[in-house]
Amino acid sequence: MSVWGKFRGAMASHHIAGLAAFLALGCSGGEVKIVDPPPTGSSGLKITIAPEPADQSFAQLLGWTSGIPGAEIRVTPLDSTVGRSQTFTADASGSASVSGLAPEQYVVEARRLLSASELAKFGTGRDPTGFAGRGTIHVSPTVSSAIVTIPASRRRSLLINEVSWQAVFQALPDGATYYDNGFIEMYNNSDTIIHLDGMTIGQPINIFRNYPDFPCSMFERFRNDATGIWAQVIFVFPGAGQDYPLAPGKLVVVAQDAIDHSGIFPGLPDLSGAAFEFTGRPGDVDNPASANLISRGGYTAPHGMLNMSLGGTIFVAAPVNFADLESGRDPRNDNVLSKFPAATILDTFSTVFPNDDYPENPYCSELVNRAFDRETGKFFSESRGSFQISQSRRSIGVTADSRPIVQSTRSSAMDFVNGPFSPGRM
Repeated sequence: MSVWGKFRGAMASHHIAGLAAFLALGCSGGEVKIVDPPPTGSSGLKITIAPEPADQSFAQLLGWTSGIPGAEIRVTPLDSTVGRSQTFTADASGSASVSGLAPEQYVVEARRLLSASELAKFGTGRDPTGFAGRGTIHVSPTVSSAIVTIPASRRRSLLINEVSWQAVFQALPDGATYYDNGFIEMYNNSDTIIHLDGMTIGQPINIFRNYPDFPCSMFERFRNDATGIWAQVIFVFPGAGQDYPLAPGKLVVVAQDAIDHSGIFPGLPDLSGAAFEFTGRPGDVDNPASANLISRGGYTAPHGMLNMSLGGTIFVAAPVNFADLESGRDPRNDNVLSKFPAATILDTFSTVFPNDDYPENPYCSELVNRAFDRETGKFFSESRGSFQISQSRRSIGVTADSRPIVQSTRSSAMDFVNGPFSPGRM
């Protein structure tokens, strides 16, 4: 197993060193800072991984005075013909020295989990579990060092743990595509019971490409608002307040349709045991054993949620008073949008296809403001069996009583990975 692989299942406690190459600001909250360019012709590169400014207080409590010690670092060229990924472990100052890199842009990914003794230094309500993030650097003979800052991973509370929402192309007898095999799995990553009653699962305004008639700029107010998420689709968990408890370390599945989809097309999931399902327009299937989420305005698709066959975003929000929400109008069709304030947003997930096959209509710079998702994932695929792949959140450790702890840096690209769907199972 590689150093990178060992890192994911272990608690580390070292430091990183160095300062490396430049400019392109990273993703997932990563920031790159140029430091002291050397004379032209220098080939060595020093990369330092440091906490984001907002998380410096955590580093101070841990006694880290420079970078993040023991961080596991992966350096990957954006151009795969240049070379392969290389992995390094940061030294006690948070740095790693790299040599032999060709002049090119590279993605620097870094992760560092906290040990049990380090976690014990934080008081109640201070919940970092480690650090994870990435940035993009540009290697050249004139740059010898750079700092990449990464955010803390937090415990938070109710999180999206798995999303499986890719269509099955030409699945139906008439050759039509099947869209309604999707599900969302929620996880209680905290140490206390969470009551799902009144929680919202929603979808923001579904604009993520730049079209001549509907450019990204037309929707900037709704698509890129740091003060809240403008919802196009809104579903609320039923219950009067404490009817649907979710214990720490437990999962719950919300299905688009809570049926056995394998009878429609081989290999699709059996979601007949899902605890909840979305409700669509009249005629939508209804499993009486699954509690129905309630539509609370906005757009309702035939089976509930908008299909995400081309990409999109899902968010989870704490209970709100809907009468207090600010409203707006979709510039395309005048549908009502509702703004969920930033303080109510518990989690988000977003994804598009990794390859942009329509350069004339490029993706917008973000699907939702970076305050909620630092970097959109690029998970979807057009391969025939892609409907059996889901996006699952990384598990990065366990609690003292063996409950999984999952990564949460508010970055879909960093927090989730592709794998076989597994509704109801970690």
